Amino acid sequence: MFGREADAAWTHACWRAGLAAFGLGVVFSMIAARIIWGRMAASLRFLALAAIAQVLASWSSRPRLTGALALVTFALLLWLVGGALLVLHPQDPVRTATSVAIQLTFAASFAIATGLTSWTVLALRPRPLPAAQR
Repeated sequence: MFGREADAAWTHACWRAGLAAFGLGVVFSMIAARIIWGRMAASLRFLALAAIAQVLASWSSRPRLTGALALVTFALLLWLVGGALLVLHPQDPVRTATSVAIQLTFAASFAIATGLTSWTVLALRPRPLPAAQR
């Protein structure tokens, strides 16, 4: 797994874009997060550990190590942030909302965030060298 250079490069691009999207989400939610500090503390711990993993991956030229660090980072996200307690927040506020406008707003926000993250992956994707530089 992740033995080919192209696979590792795509994995690294997805990893960097996902981490950037998560980081922006943390920054934009910091005001509300003062109320739900447990989730914010877990998010900040994750960002610190993920940044360290990114630096380690950038120092390595081994695709398998880069892929393994990406998988460990994803598992860490699920463990640290997914296990944080929800405080003062309903379990599923969007789907249980009675307002269609609220549901559409969140759906549009998700679509925009997914589109921007996908665009970031494409911007970070590996590019083949021109024939003159090979």
